Amino acid sequence: MHALREMVRVLKPDGRLLDLRPIGGLAPVDIMSDGRAETVFEIDGSPGDADDRASNAALQKLVDEGLLVETAREVFRYRHYWDTVDEMHEEIAKTWSQRNVIPDSQDLNPARRAHKAAGPTATVRVSRKMRLCGYRLNGM
Repeated sequence: MHALREMVRVLKPDGRLLDLRPIGGLAPVDIMSDGRAETVFEIDGSPGDADDRASNAALQKLVDEGLLVETAREVFRYRHYWDTVDEMHEEIAKTWSQRNVIPDSQDLNPARRAHKAAGPTATVRVSRKMRLCGYRLNGM
């Protein structure tokens, strides 16, 4: 909450605060080939739910106190693409592990087989639900 208040404190009178983050839940992992998607497993994003609730509560508190006004809210899907299952696993293990349950490398064998069977141009896609909210200082 302190960091959020500090961000609000340093906003210029016409400044805006944007909150962009993934929403917990399941994110499908698809093998993409010839415009078709085959879901091979899902990444569980629920470990980040408590953090999301805390962030939502902190922002709502600033709105309730009259410091911020929400100007926009949008939920959308953001799609990440990789050439191979192993590239996907390497990246998400490094960058998503604090907010998601990441499968072990050996658990990815069915996905690797599906990727190989889909052909040399197949890609891997993860579709995450995202939330974008815009705020401005109240009175501007």
